[in-house]
Amino acid sequence: MAEPLTLRPYQVRMAEHLIATPHCALFADMGAGKSATTLAAICQLRADLDVSRVLIVAPKRVASHTWPAEMARWKEFRGLTVRTLTAEDFGFRRKEVAIRRKGESTTVKRLVPTALPQVLLTGESIHTISRDLLSALVAFLGPSWPYDMLVLDDCGMRDAKAKKCAAVAGIRKRFPARRVVLLSGTPRPKSLMDLWPQIRLLDQGERLGRTLTGYRDQWFVPDKRSRDGRQVFSYRPIAGAEAEIFGRIQDLCISLLPEDVVQLPERTLNVIPLHMDDLSRARYLKMARDQIITLGGADVVAGNAAVLVGKLLQLASGAIYDEYGEVQHVHDVKLDCLEEVVEANPGVPLLVGYWFAHERDRIKARFPYAVDLDEYPDTEARWNRGEIDLLLLHPQGGAHGLNLQFNDGHGFWFGPIHNLELWQQWNKRLHRPGRKTPVFIHVPIVTDTIEVAVLASLDPKEARQARLLRALRIEVEKIVA
Repeated sequence: MAEPLTLRPYQVRMAEHLIATPHCALFADMGAGKSATTLAAICQLRADLDVSRVLIVAPKRVASHTWPAEMARWKEFRGLTVRTLTAEDFGFRRKEVAIRRKGESTTVKRLVPTALPQVLLTGESIHTISRDLLSALVAFLGPSWPYDMLVLDDCGMRDAKAKKCAAVAGIRKRFPARRVVLLSGTPRPKSLMDLWPQIRLLDQGERLGRTLTGYRDQWFVPDKRSRDGRQVFSYRPIAGAEAEIFGRIQDLCISLLPEDVVQLPERTLNVIPLHMDDLSRARYLKMARDQIITLGGADVVAGNAAVLVGKLLQLASGAIYDEYGEVQHVHDVKLDCLEEVVEANPGVPLLVGYWFAHERDRIKARFPYAVDLDEYPDTEARWNRGEIDLLLLHPQGGAHGLNLQFNDGHGFWFGPIHNLELWQQWNKRLHRPGRKTPVFIHVPIVTDTIEVAVLASLDPKEARQARLLRALRIEVEKIVA
């Protein structure tokens, strides 16, 4: 049954910003109510006859479940109708398409959508679509764009060369007067460089420049180079760049951290040092030195530095894929640690994060009662009711659209990951508004391995992220007062 919705003062301020600013960004941490706030703004814009039809682009699960569920939850949104566009709606078929390759015309067979117009005639006020299908939608519709407003919900628009970013840029170029809203909880997980594509989508280069090269030349200098100095691997901002960039975009962006308005319980990151046995340690060092080891009669080879990092992380976790894709066992120190945490916290549900598939399989072998997120259609509800003792959640599968905070569960990372955005979002599945008790997240780290560096690398990135959010944050004290 639908509930009445009462926006908090800070949500009212955010909705006002979305209404008053046609091309804007809302940087609000998970749990701050971005979805409800955006829908409230859409309802007002529809009442004002400023908007008739809206396209929401989001990760697949968020597009198909979170947004429709949010509309169904609140009485105020009963006037909105929604349909999720799927690959089946496109009616994909193979068709010869003319392209130019190396200056010459040729034809290639590609999957192209054919059936979408029938869907667009069904009359829903809101369409949601997976970000993976956005390029196909844009290519198929061409100039016949039927939407007044585009909402990009955690779509990772940080790579100017990515297809999804190019698709949105195409929309903005053809329809410069349309409303565009960018929603994100982590707008800049790596560096200031990631801001440019997002702001460029909003203002067409007015504030930070029309090209990435121009943006980089104005506020950055080369940092890491190749040994001969000819190739630049990374850039660092010049003195004062951060403040100047934030100042230029603050009229478009509004930012809010949930702790600014909602008192969250304490979160403790419990780092647990672990040690490998001598044989496992020797194998790890050989892989680090020679980039090859032999396990179970098969070779494990790291062809480059990136592959080597992954292999070393696998060795630290206790198993590794060989050249045939078979899993070779190395040690069980992570599994033993997980068992100790379970035994030390009887009756406490545990959310376990993993990266490699063999980690999941080994956990389920040790703990047969462990449940995958997709094992049941109502896994989320079962977890929140306290019916699942051990829930396995991959960071990519649980990055968006999950509310797992309505119990007293702890978190456990089987190993650290590089991606700050996924790291933050996974942790905040538990630590967000609605949680009543302190959150403990256990992170076992094998000493003297690459895991130590991976975990440490997240700290400065988080610090930079926090500076951005706080530089753009609304004056909550004035709003709440």
